[in-house]
Amino acid sequence: MSAAANLSQQNLSWTSANLIQAMSPEGVHRMQILGSYHAIVAVVTNTAVELRIGCHHKPLSEWQKNYKAIGRANGYTPQQIKEYGAHITYLSLIERIEEHFV
Repeated sequence: MSAAANLSQQNLSWTSANLIQAMSPEGVHRMQILGSYHAIVAVVTNTAVELRIGCHHKPLSEWQKNYKAIGRANGYTPQQIKEYGAHITYLSLIERIEEHFV
């Protein structure tokens, strides 16, 4: 597990980075959950929810069906598999809420 860099107090004006282009396009929302092993990044669009957990990037529906097998194959403990299953369930609830309010 690695710590995130806090660059909020750094002067990065000397760089050529254009972070304006790094912003999400309209209709795309991102959410991040810090799990005990890997972070979960959810990308929500008008048509789909995709999750990136570790190096795996899959639709939410695939995670719901296969998270236990993926977790076991990648060395997650039974407790971590249960934890990530709960995160996936939570994100599926967010998807259902957004369907009714977007």
